[in-house]
Parts: sequence; C-alpha cells; structure tokens
Amino acid sequence: MSDTPDTDSNIWSDSCEGILCKVVSAEFARRLERERDDARDDAEQLANRLTTLELESTSELAKLECERDEAREEIKRLKVILDLIKKDVS
Repeated sequence: MSDTPDTDSNIWSDSCEGILCKVVSAEFARRLERERDDARDDAEQLANRLTTLELESTSELAKLECERDEAREEIKRLKVILDLIKKDVS
C-alpha cells in the first residue's frame, strides 16, 4: 500500500510526445499547493512563537539568576553579621 493514497487515486496516465506519463489534475495540484502553503504558514507562525517563548524564558532565567545571586550575597552579608554577633556574645 502506498503512503500517498490520495495522490494515487488522482493519477492517470497520459501520453506526451510518445512518452507515457502519470499526471494529476490541475485542481488536485492546486489543492496540494494550497495545503503546502498553509502548512508552511503554520510552521512559520509556530517557529515565531517558539522564538518568542525562548526569548521570554531566557529573560526570565536571567532575572531569576540575578535574584539568586543577590540572595547569595545577602546570605554572605548575614553570615558576617552573625559571626560578629557571636564574637560579641563570647
């Protein structure tokens, strides 16, 4: 069984300058072109959306990394203060 049954069902043989050719109707070919163009448009829209999502997630990741680094610095400062308090208590 063919993996293109729709095309197979629209093929007929024709002779052109003594050469036997398999052809499809112009209507069928146009439909395939429209479907191809629609699929390309869908793929382009999906690619654009994916790019937008990647940029957004990259931006969000950078923001979260900055917050993490700030929190680490705050922890370091608090540890220094805690060490100073411990020295004063002892």
